[in-house]
Amino acid sequence: MGRNLNDILSELPLKRRAKADVAAAHNIKQPCVSKIEKRADMHLSTLRGYVEAMGGELDIVAPLPGQAPMRPLGFGDAAESAAPQTSITK
Repeated sequence: MGRNLNDILSELPLKRRAKADVAAAHNIKQPCVSKIEKRADMHLSTLRGYVEAMGGELDIVAPLPGQAPMRPLGFGDAAESAAPQTSITK
């Protein structure tokens, strides 16, 4: 009887398995994941998708001198960016 994908993935080293899972979550091939990881600069939407594929959530905070850190406008979801943004206290 042939092996299924879960059998193959379970035999891979943890780091390689994580890349395959990220690729599956993005619906892309694993070499594309490697390209994303090697980029020095990328679109925020690409970074957000990568982080979410690993089960995380992207949160952008801008620390400003002499002020409380803030979340820049326009980096959230469309519904979030329409809502007023507030500063975060340390």
